[in-house]
Amino acid sequence: MKPLWMGVIAIGLVGMITGVWMESTSSTPVPAPQTSSAALSGAAATSQHANASAMENKFSPQQLQQQIHDRLKQFQQKPGNIYAFLNALQDICPDQTECQNLLKKVLAQYPDQAFAETMLKLVERLPAYEQKMQSTIMSTSMDPKQRYDALWKLREQLLGAKEAALGFSEEHHNADYQFAVNDLMQQAAQMPQQQRLEKLNHLQQQFSIDPQAESQTVQYEQALQLSLVGVNDAAQRQQITRQLRESYFDAAEIAHMEKRDQQLQQQQQQVDQYQQRLSQLKQEMAQSKNQMPEQQWQQLYQQRLEQLRKDAFQ
Repeated sequence: MKPLWMGVIAIGLVGMITGVWMESTSSTPVPAPQTSSAALSGAAATSQHANASAMENKFSPQQLQQQIHDRLKQFQQKPGNIYAFLNALQDICPDQTECQNLLKKVLAQYPDQAFAETMLKLVERLPAYEQKMQSTIMSTSMDPKQRYDALWKLREQLLGAKEAALGFSEEHHNADYQFAVNDLMQQAAQMPQQQRLEKLNHLQQQFSIDPQAESQTVQYEQALQLSLVGVNDAAQRQQITRQLRESYFDAAEIAHMEKRDQQLQQQQQQVDQYQQRLSQLKQEMAQSKNQMPEQQWQQLYQQRLEQLRKDAFQ
């Protein structure tokens, strides 16, 4: 189990981003982590497996200090995900208090003191930030981008502009990309197929999205969703799907996907047939309801319903 502060914040922010496609119908609190007395002490809420793994390392204080220094240097080179950094620390620190003290010591001695001061402020302000997020409500009268922008502004107020960028710029970058893709989806119906994919490729280059770092399946599904906007003809949709699969997958993978399509189609046919027969059964039973006692009618209805389900799904 991940630390509570990390898991809940991650879910909350992903929910904010994916709200581009999933809207709620009322004002809802932004999910937030449990309040922690210190950012690193919150990391103590780990699974027994994670704690046991950390205990096995048994680094000396000097070794721990070096490990923290190395991870801090990595974070400076690739900032933007503070919770990933804290999670990496928890993996090497069996004693969270000691780890917190060592982090402060490493930061005090760190060569780049401008970075170290910003990092220290970020870590020290996280608990108050997390607590504030518990009571924060984002109105759904705003569109998803407006809500995310408001969330970011609040984050800058609570953490500081430099601190927010240091800790969460990766998420901000990904959110901007997703919002840009969503805008493209809204415009796609007015574009020919090739132009849609060219625009998507341009966005990936603009936001430095590494195709090698993103799974083929994710790339394919995004391109497919974009290509099918406004396409209602079943044959045309099938043709587009086939062409895109040939661009992203080999023959064996395509065969597997087509087999899965057939299975899903058969399942959907079963469901459709069941719904149709269920509707017929309800009509027949409604006509006979006044022709027999209520208890007898209920028993007959249950018997026929159970038989219908067996015929449809067994």
